[in-house]
Amino acid sequence: MKKPSPSAKPQDFLLEIGCEELPADYVPHALRSLQFSAWCQLDPGQGYRWRQIETWASPRRLVLIIRGLEAVVRWEKVGPSKAAAYDAHGQPSSAAQGFAKSQGVAVSALQVKETPKGPCVVAQRTEPVASLLTTAIPVIIRGIQFPKRMRWGDGKTAFARPIRWLVALYGRQSVPCEIAGLSSGRRSAALRRARTSWVSLAAADDYLRAMERTEIVLERPVTPTKCAPVPPPGEWASLPADPKPPKMEALRRALAAAARAAGGQLDAGEEFEGLLAHVTFLAEHPVVATGAFREDYLTLPPEVLATAMAKHLKAFSVRDAQGRLLPKFLVVLEGKPTNPRVVMAHYERILEARFTDAQFFWHEDVKTPLADKAASLAGVAFHKSLGTVAEKSARLESVVR
Repeated sequence: MKKPSPSAKPQDFLLEIGCEELPADYVPHALRSLQFSAWCQLDPGQGYRWRQIETWASPRRLVLIIRGLEAVVRWEKVGPSKAAAYDAHGQPSSAAQGFAKSQGVAVSALQVKETPKGPCVVAQRTEPVASLLTTAIPVIIRGIQFPKRMRWGDGKTAFARPIRWLVALYGRQSVPCEIAGLSSGRRSAALRRARTSWVSLAAADDYLRAMERTEIVLERPVTPTKCAPVPPPGEWASLPADPKPPKMEALRRALAAAARAAGGQLDAGEEFEGLLAHVTFLAEHPVVATGAFREDYLTLPPEVLATAMAKHLKAFSVRDAQGRLLPKFLVVLEGKPTNPRVVMAHYERILEARFTDAQFFWHEDVKTPLADKAASLAGVAFHKSLGTVAEKSARLESVVR
């Protein structure tokens, strides 16, 4: 690896972890975890200098971009005092020799500097950042946290889903590293239905433009972080997310436009925001499509229909100006389908089955007043040592009072 000159300009560093589709709920936390893991490994307190950390993601990739990473890492380690490091004749003592050896420098390279403890010897060392990244990348990847992990292949690596490719670039230079039996390169996977399977990346600072050219839409829910001391884990977890993530906002606008075209408006609320956050990480190239269902299902409570759409199909409900539910729904597809009518017919068929089930259970439930259903809880075990659900309800009632 070519050693950079001390005057080499800072470059962007790119790490793309390509994998099989991640669960949508895993991605936002994984991005924060990736950012924190990178910050710990490339700690400014350890000689690294960079301008900003960014994390991006799609269902098939987690991306780390470190802007303005300096080409050379400089350390300065304080050793024993001057009195302990040199004898009366100015010759280095065993303490100085041991310190120099531990820092990987020659004894003659030690310098004497004034410190809060008085004059001490210090060891200064520089190393190309690219060579350090080779070791740091696998550690950064293993530091990403997920609710659950899986193993594949030889079973030595655990990740949320199997890793299938790895891109590591410092500027235009490829950074060699290996994890899960994969070697890093400069090839990133294109969309699954694209004409070409791979996209070759020329430089780290061109990555986002390359993804845009291939119609892969990435999301960045974490606020870019300026170079600063590492916050404690508790403070890190409470850092605010980006108030207007670009992909989510683009989806919001596309859904609103599709609702207007269907003659209504979005069923906005807390449930909508949660569903929007979820579908943002379901598609790399999201496209909004509109479907319909039979109007006779509108005799059911709107909450029943909206819940069935959101839970089973990740579909958005549409309401008119008076807030009444319309027999329409919106879904986010992965890319524009070749035959949209066939795709939406499948959605409508599945929704028909869900609504039929909901209609049956609703009509069965309303045959009995809600208060009369409480007696049946006596036949449902809550816990072998804590009695039935009816007894649990009685305890809860007393606590509430």
